[in-house]
Formats: sequence, structure tokens, C-alpha cells
Amino acid sequence: MNLANFLLYPLMNGFLSTTLLLCMVHLLPAQEWKLVEHKDNIIVHTRKLDGQSIKDLKINTTFNTTISELVAALEDFSVDQSWVKNTIFSRKLEELSVSQFYFHTATDLPFPAKDRDAAVLYTRVQDPDTRVVRIDYEGAADKVPVDADYVRVPSLTAYYILTPISASQIDVEYYLRTDPGGSIPNWIINMALSIGPTETMQALREVLSSGRYAEARVPGLIDPFN
Repeated sequence: MNLANFLLYPLMNGFLSTTLLLCMVHLLPAQEWKLVEHKDNIIVHTRKLDGQSIKDLKINTTFNTTISELVAALEDFSVDQSWVKNTIFSRKLEELSVSQFYFHTATDLPFPAKDRDAAVLYTRVQDPDTRVVRIDYEGAADKVPVDADYVRVPSLTAYYILTPISASQIDVEYYLRTDPGGSIPNWIINMALSIGPTETMQALREVLSSGRYAEARVPGLIDPFN
């Protein structure tokens, strides 16, 4: 994911790492999705349901790429630090199949907040008829030993829904609900909300447009237009 790296993921290999940072939003009463930002074809909403202490995050955008290239980028941990905002590291722990694995990621937070880390189960499923791809991220806090240098993220749920529009355009929805653990100053939460989601999606767009994943083929994935 990489967007579990932030956006941990996300979001987010880990809209996750930095994905975490994105969802840490100041507590305000809200039941419905509230528009936070709409910039560069990236739409960011948040909401807080009854009983929640942290807001949910939702991002909608489109990418001019193939579904294979986009999934290849999300599953390439070697480039997470170049697009998932504030990622310290992101690495695969255990592969259960070509479309399911555990990974471990960490996010750099500004002082005085302590850096966070998260272990996550990644699962990719493609609808055999529509070819829509859903990628789920579920926190697995006990998968790796706790490191004193980080605050372990106790819970995380995130997903991508990737809907092919044409041979070269994908509709993307990203969702994140997380508990970052510990305490985080409001100014860090507000900064994450104002710049994190948009900057991360812009950076992912740049990675895709670089041609790094041109003609990529992902095991277990079918591109509907090829």
C-alpha cells in the first residue's frame, strides 16, 4: 500500500504509514461526510460517527493509468518513502498468497509526538465480472514485537476500491479508520488533515506518470482492457 502507510497507508504498504497521519483529525461533531479539501481532482472528506473518538477519512480521485500499474505501485514497498508522506520504512513480513500478505510500516511524526508503527494484513480481491479491485488493510498489532522507538497503532481498517473507467483511467476511493494510539497535539492533527491526503495522492500520481510501472503485470490480477 502503501497508502495504508499513511494516508498509514491507507493510506495506506501503506496508505498506512503516513496514512495514519491523515486520519488524525480534530474532534468535531459530525454524522455525515464533510468536505475538507478539493484540489487537483483530489476530494477529501471526513466524518465522525457516534461513539468514535477519531474521524474517518475518505479520498476520491482518478488516475490516468491502468489498474495493473496502479496495483503494482501500491504493492511496491521499495518506493513507499517517495510518495507515502512521512514514511520511515515499509516492508513485507509474510506472504500468504500472491494477493495477501502482512507488512510493517512506520510513520515519522513531528516533535513532540512520538513516531508510530503498524503491522497490517493486506488483502486484494478482484470482481470476476466488473474487474473492480478492492484492497483491504486490517491492523494486526501483535504480528511484530513492540519497538520502544514507536507507539504501536492499536487498530486500523482501510481500503481502496479501484474501478476501471477505460483502458487508461481508474476511479479511486480510499477509506481509513484508525486509532493512532497515545496522544497527539491538535496542531499535528490539523496539519495532517490540511496537507497529507492531497500531497500523498499527488506524489503517487507522479510515481505512476514516471513510467516505472509501464506494462506492469501483477499476479492474480486481470486488466479488463487488455
